[in-house]
Amino acid sequence: MINEFVEASLGFDSNAKAMAQLVGNTAIDGSSARKYYYFLKLMDGSTTGGKVPTSHVALEVALETKPNLLLLTEEVDDHRNNLREIVSGIADAHA
Repeated sequence: MINEFVEASLGFDSNAKAMAQLVGNTAIDGSSARKYYYFLKLMDGSTTGGKVPTSHVALEVALETKPNLLLLTEEVDDHRNNLREIVSGIADAHA
């Protein structure tokens, strides 16, 4: 990802570790305030100008941080889930 705001490209490992640290810090904050829910969106290929979404970083971050639920763009697209099904899945994960 090189553009007018970023001077150098980040590698996969550096990106995954930085994102995992941010997600982990947010998870620690969330565990101390149990009445809140946190939804985090990680950038993928489709948000950085690519034609195909890539969730490799999200999968690596999930392996490192163990979230309660991970929604992958590819999975939602492949299963053609609508918003009601996604919300139901989130509610089922909480129960």
